[in-house]
Amino acid sequence: MENVPHYPEDTFYADCAIYSLEPFIGTSYSCDGGMIVCPGAWVHAMINAPEDLRYEASVSVHTRSTFARLGLDMCIDQSEYQRIIFRKNPLTTICVTIINEGNWPVMVREGDTVAVMGRSKLFRLAAERVDLHAGSTRVEIIEENLPIFEIPEVGEIRYIDPSQVKFGQYTKVISFETMDVCAGDYVVMSVKEQVIVAKNRIGMVTLAMEQHAHFNSSVLVYPGWSGYLAIEFKAHEDMQIVSGALVAWLLLFQNYRPLDLYSGKYNKQQQQSIEPR
Repeated sequence: MENVPHYPEDTFYADCAIYSLEPFIGTSYSCDGGMIVCPGAWVHAMINAPEDLRYEASVSVHTRSTFARLGLDMCIDQSEYQRIIFRKNPLTTICVTIINEGNWPVMVREGDTVAVMGRSKLFRLAAERVDLHAGSTRVEIIEENLPIFEIPEVGEIRYIDPSQVKFGQYTKVISFETMDVCAGDYVVMSVKEQVIVAKNRIGMVTLAMEQHAHFNSSVLVYPGWSGYLAIEFKAHEDMQIVSGALVAWLLLFQNYRPLDLYSGKYNKQQQQSIEPR
C-alpha cells in the first residue's frame, strides 16, 4: 500500500490498491499472484479509504481504464452503503465488489487499483457538458492469442491478464458505420470528439443510453489528458448504434487547485483509436 500516490488535501479522488480478494458469486479461480474472475462472477476485495476522504458523506469507487475495457466493474458493495452513510467513526476501510461484465475471464491481483471519489466535494464544483458521439471503431478480443489456465477436472480456459499481456496482442480494432449489438454483449468503442482536459479540471463520463445499456466505463478523465475517449458498456437489450449518434456526455468540473497531471499510457491517443498508447 506504500506505493499508492498521495494527493493534496483538497482533492476529491485518489487511487487505492485492493487486497483480501475473496470469491463471492459465480466462478473464480485462485492462482499464483491473483484470481481469475470468470464472466458473470463477483469477487469481494478491500481497500484502505484515502485519509482525505474518510469523513466524506458520499464516497464511490470506479474501475480503472484497463479493467473497464475488459468488462470489470468495481463498485462499493451494497452492504457497505448503510455503514458508510450512518457511520460514527471515520471511514478507514471499504469493501469493493468486482463484477466481470465482459466476455472473458480476467486476472485480478492484490495491488490493482480503483479510483475512489468523494462525490459531495465533486458536485460542489461548477461543470460544463460536452456531447460525445459514436466514432467509427470498436475493439474485439482475439481468442487464440489469450493465455491458457489449466483447471483440474475442468480443463483449459483462456483468460486475460492485464498486467502481463499488452492490449494490442489480444485485441483487434474493427471499423463500423452501423453496429448491431445483442442483449448481453460487452462493447468497447471510440467516440468521435477529441477531448483536451485542462490541468485545473477533471472530467466525469456519463452514458446517454441508460435505458439500453449498463455503463461500465472508467468514469474519470484526469487533468492533462487528451485524445479520443473509449466508451465501455454492456447492452440490456438488442440495439443498433450508428456512427455519429449521441452515446455519452463528458462533464468537466473546475477544480480550485491544479491536480497531478495525467501521465498514463492512454494519453494522446490517435484519432478514434481505442488502442492504449
